[in-house]
Amino acid sequence: MADGRHNLSDVLSLILAWGAMILARKPATERYTYGFRSTSILTALANAMLLLIVCGAIAWEAFERFWHAPVVAGATVAWVAAAGIIVNGLSAWLFVKGSRGDLNIRGAYLHMTPDAAISLGVLALSTAIIFMGCIGSTQLSV
Repeated sequence: MADGRHNLSDVLSLILAWGAMILARKPATERYTYGFRSTSILTALANAMLLLIVCGAIAWEAFERFWHAPVVAGATVAWVAAAGIIVNGLSAWLFVKGSRGDLNIRGAYLHMTPDAAISLGVLALSTAIIFMGCIGSTQLSV
């Protein structure tokens, strides 16, 4: 559930970044003499706030797991982590070029890169769970 919420926040952040990038390209008008370039900065702020909310939810769930440890399905976790490496790694690679000129794109890049690394760590740990004989519904409290 935590990873699902985290990935949902990633998708929402990317949608916000994409929308801000489009708005930032709009020319200045009589009313908006600076144009919409500040949209990128405000979206970066919104993304940071969204990330803090999701981190709080993940921390709360982690705290609850100390008392109610779930069953870990190593193979499922491994497949999800492998998909996370591919998706986050590809996303980071797509953002690397624009990360130097736009704060919003840089924030997305700096978010996707560690996510790919974390997914690599999760893949390694889920592989260890599988090789320790805890496949499928065999219980391993984490």
